[in-house]
Amino acid sequence: MSLSVQLNIFSGRPNPRFTLSETEAISLFKRALEVGPASPNASRGLGYQGFTLLPVEPGSDMDAMSQDALGAASALGLTLMGAPELEQELITLALKHLELSPTVQNALAHAYERPLITALPQVDCPDCKGQNAPVYDPDWWNNNAVRLANNNCYNYANNQATNTFAQPGRASGTPITGMSCGGVQPSAVSDGLVASANFSENTPGWYVALVIWPDTDFHWYRQDSNGCWSHKPGSTPVINTDNAGAQITDPATCDRGDYTQFCSYMITNSGVVIS
Repeated sequence: MSLSVQLNIFSGRPNPRFTLSETEAISLFKRALEVGPASPNASRGLGYQGFTLLPVEPGSDMDAMSQDALGAASALGLTLMGAPELEQELITLALKHLELSPTVQNALAHAYERPLITALPQVDCPDCKGQNAPVYDPDWWNNNAVRLANNNCYNYANNQATNTFAQPGRASGTPITGMSCGGVQPSAVSDGLVASANFSENTPGWYVALVIWPDTDFHWYRQDSNGCWSHKPGSTPVINTDNAGAQITDPATCDRGDYTQFCSYMITNSGVVIS
């Protein structure tokens, strides 16, 4: 078998992948099966979120159990997170096989040691001013493997599962020009989103927010009908907590990890077209 290994590091951009040869792939896949997949709701917040192993073809010397597991994992992948020894090995392989920017390489240093997020006690949410704000329903996204893997933060913020890892401006012909506020926000405006100074005025639709990992990636949050905010980091589960495990009452002030640049609150609605 050969194995496609996806590094889960980005939220908006597609994640990078590399391929391992048969000998290395079979050994790694068997060890991954022994560790077991990450919990469906496991998260480290924004940034590094482990690896997804995507088998490409069967191997001749795999035992029957591994062959069965391979069949189950072939389409959707086996995600590893919370297994430090194996993650450390995979990070080393990623650094060897992928051309990663110094910023991403620095973010990967000891990333496997970061504990999974444990949610802190709930807080009082602000009033929701979006008249059509979606209900916070993470299971709808997280419990469908195809939907989970193929939709990102922009899909989630706009409450549309296109299964295309949607990119701002792709549907409207105004692609992103750079990983900065000025490089991403105009593309979202082209799709139909409208910038807002705050999220305290009543409005049709609902509020979202754009943040940037400078020169590296973009990320979106959305305000739900309960007034608090939630998000979907890339192809990983929907969560309503920040990188410190706190419920999000304002994306401008929450712990966002490497996504240090807050761009703007924006307003979206069900008529916005994304792809």
